[in-house]
Amino acid sequence: MATITILGEDWWSSFALRIGNPAQVVRVLISTAGHATWVESHLACLQDGPKTCEEDRGGLFKSNESDTWEQLGFYSLGLGTNLGPSDNATFGLETVALDASNATGGPNLTNQIVAALSGDQYPLGLFGLGRQPTNLSDFTNPHPSFLTTLHSQRSIPSLSWSYTAGARYRK
Repeated sequence: MATITILGEDWWSSFALRIGNPAQVVRVLISTAGHATWVESHLACLQDGPKTCEEDRGGLFKSNESDTWEQLGFYSLGLGTNLGPSDNATFGLETVALDASNATGGPNLTNQIVAALSGDQYPLGLFGLGRQPTNLSDFTNPHPSFLTTLHSQRSIPSLSWSYTAGARYRK
């Protein structure tokens, strides 16, 4: 894998998530086309890769260190239909919380679909804002998106959202 510095000092317009229990902080970009949470797994950085790989990729999720990871299997990411070739990932159910610290009181949801990425096609994870459920092996057991779960729990009034990536240099 070529050395890619995706975050650097500006961290683009990434967001912090807490994944698993105990919580592991990762940074992701927003996906307006996706509906699941994708994180870089500990397998995304090769032993002979750059020493800054974990930081460059926004932090790595180590499913084997989480007490709440429930592995569902290895599936296609599915976003490639819109973007070109697709990659595969290990999918599971996991606790997902917004923001790097529990002190902010952001939403913390259990049994959320998480795709643990191990390839180099996506150098940073994604947080899907879509409302479609994730269907892994059939259509009889859909897994609701983060946004849909918040709405069904009456934590948010609707499934509408707005997103501005912003520019750090603008005040």
